[in-house]
Amino acid sequence: MPKRGGYFGVVASMKAFARRQKDRKLKRYSELRVLTIERIKDGLFSAD
Repeated sequence: MPKRGGYFGVVASMKAFARRQKDRKLKRYSELRVLTIERIKDGLFSAD
């Protein structure tokens, strides 16, 4: 089997799409979104 190298745009697009999908959890799970927002407001997710 020959080795292949270079840039594969389709693979890059699929990987980028998968990364963006992870960020959608707060849109899909309203209860998680509400709890996360409450914790942010309470200061439990500080950037210390």
